[in-house]
This record gives sequence, structure tokens and C-alpha cells, in this order.
Amino acid sequence: MAQVKRAAGVGAEQVELDRPCSAPELVARLARERPALRSLLLDADGRLQPSALLFVGDEQVGADAAALRDGDAVTVLAPMAGG
Repeated sequence: MAQVKRAAGVGAEQVELDRPCSAPELVARLARERPALRSLLLDADGRLQPSALLFVGDEQVGADAAALRDGDAVTVLAPMAGG
């Protein structure tokens, strides 16, 4: 999680949505707005990396996630490599 915080420049952020969207859509939108997040979370075609883990509250969600509701907390874990 520290890797995503460092790339985002913030540890947490509140976002007002102008239309309903899912956690994967929100994260992809935020990543497109921030170059450091883009390189970490999006593939060459601008889609969310399949290895990125997303949680809404305590539940992991995938590409088929439902629309976010007011007050939902989204957590992002980026893929890690190394040893």
C-alpha cells in the first residue's frame, strides 16, 4: 500500500463523483489523472492492471464490481515484484 500512497502523493482522499461508477472505474480515472499512478496501475492501453487488488470496505472486488455507494471506502494494492 505504501507504493500506491507514494505514487498518489496522499495516503487518503475523498472523491465526489459526478456519476455512478465502480471501484475499478474510479481507480482507472484517478490513475489517468496522476502520471505516477498511471505507470503503476494501468497497462499500455490505459486499462487497470489485472494484478492490481481493489477492495470496497473489507471485500475484494473485480472488474464486475457494482457501482460505489455514498461513503464506500476503496483500497488499492499495487502489484509488487522483487525478492
